Amino acid sequence: MVTHTVLHCICASRRCCIGRRWGHDALSHGRRCSMPMSEARLDEFLTEGAKIAVVSTVDRRGHPRSAPVWYEWHDGSVLIFTGRSSLKWRNLQRVAHASVCVDERETPYAGVVIDGPVEEVTEDEDPVHQVALRMATRYYGEEEGRAFAEPYRDGAPGTVVFRVRPEHIVSWDYAADV
Repeated sequence: MVTHTVLHCICASRRCCIGRRWGHDALSHGRRCSMPMSEARLDEFLTEGAKIAVVSTVDRRGHPRSAPVWYEWHDGSVLIFTGRSSLKWRNLQRVAHASVCVDERETPYAGVVIDGPVEEVTEDEDPVHQVALRMATRYYGEEEGRAFAEPYRDGAPGTVVFRVRPEHIVSWDYAADV
């Protein structure tokens, strides 16, 4: 079951329940407060453009580690590919749980944080080449994307695709209050 969380207003004066307006007078704080995204807006936000995600894992000492990555929002989960020898994949072998943040860093600010268990995507399920091709085309365009994905055509044994299945989602969209 995926849950949205109770958010705190940027001005930290009161709590908000998902789907309701903020309970305080926004004018007294000099600005309006953010609203969580609807499911349709969340899908649109995660699939439009070529945003970079930040995936966070836990290292062997229990410290958080974050890395910018390409991602794909696919069938209600986040797909990411990386090298099998990468720190993020090694961390996920120990603690198969990750947090993924995708946000707009220009006004009006918007973003999504997805937290959940991680599982490897098998070649039979979704071949590395196909995932790499879809992502590279999104980030580089058709021609350059195909060239980028070509080395992954024969399986790429040093590469892994993993899925983050959302258990918990936090979202905000300051444009919703404009």
